[in-house]
Amino acid sequence: MGLEMGVITKNDVVAIVVAFNFSGERADNIITRLINQGVYTIVVDNSDRHSNFLESITSDYYFNGGNVGIAKAQNTGIRRALTKGAKGVLIFDQDSLIPGDYVVKMLQVANSVPENIGIISPKILDLNTGQFTNPRSYRRNAKGIKITNSIENDSDYFYAAKPIASGQFIFSRVFQEVGVMEENYFIDAVDTEFNLRAILAGYESIVHGDVLLHHTIGSKRTVTIGPILLRPSNHSAFRKYFIERNNIWMYRKFKKNVQGLGLQTMLTVLSQIVYILFENDKTAKFKSSFKGIVDGILTRR
Repeated sequence: MGLEMGVITKNDVVAIVVAFNFSGERADNIITRLINQGVYTIVVDNSDRHSNFLESITSDYYFNGGNVGIAKAQNTGIRRALTKGAKGVLIFDQDSLIPGDYVVKMLQVANSVPENIGIISPKILDLNTGQFTNPRSYRRNAKGIKITNSIENDSDYFYAAKPIASGQFIFSRVFQEVGVMEENYFIDAVDTEFNLRAILAGYESIVHGDVLLHHTIGSKRTVTIGPILLRPSNHSAFRKYFIERNNIWMYRKFKKNVQGLGLQTMLTVLSQIVYILFENDKTAKFKSSFKGIVDGILTRR
C-alpha cells in the first residue's frame, strides 16, 4: 500500500469493524462480507471476552479486553490501517449489512469525486423503521458552515453535516490533517464531531446515493400521540449520559463556526428527555440524562 495519489483499488483500502459482545457465530456477517469483497479487514473487539470466532474469520483481530469506547477502538484500527499505508479507510459497526457490490461502488465513487471531498457516506436504510435516514445538510458561509434541512446538491450526492459513521469511506489524508476520533467522547457523537472537524478544515463530507447500507439504529419503536409521530431510541441509561453530554460538548466546541448547531443540540437534548417517557427504566435514564446535561455544561470538553 502507498499514500501517493492515483486510482484507489481494494488493495489500498482497509476496513475496520468495531465489535461489542458479538452475538452468535453467523457465517454471514459484516466481516465475512467485507473479506469476500476483497478488502483487508481489521476487527477491533470491545467485548468483555476474547472471541475465538471473530479471530478465526479475520487475519487481523485486536482484543481490547473490555469496552474502551467506540472512538478508541476506531482509532486503534485507523492507526493500524495508516501504518499499512492505506489510502482510505472503511468504518463499520457490527450490526451493519452491505450488498455484494458495496466496496466496488464505494471505490467507484471515491475515484470520481473532487479531491476536496474527504468523507463519503452511504445512503442508509434503518432496519428498525424501514426508512432511509436523512442526515442534516450544510452550506458554507463566512464563519464556517450553516446546518440546513435541505439537500444542497442536485447531483448524485449531497453535503452531510451529521452522517452516521458506519459504512463511511474516509480518505487517509483527512486523518493526517485533522487527527483521529475524539476518545473523550467515548461513544456518542464521535462521528459528528469528527465530521464537523474535517469540514471546518476545508474538506467536504457527502452522502452518495449510489452506495447503500442497511443499519440498525438503536431499538426504535413508533409512538403516536394524535398527529405527532415519535420514534423513541430506547438507548440504555449508560448511552443517555453520553448522548446528552457529548452533544453539549460539541456545541461548545463548534458554536462559533457552525450556525444552527445550537438548535440541533437543543432538539437532541430535549428529545431524549421526551423519549424516556415512552421507554422502560425511566428513573435511571432520567438520572443519567440529567448528569450528562450537567457534565456537558460544567466539565471541560
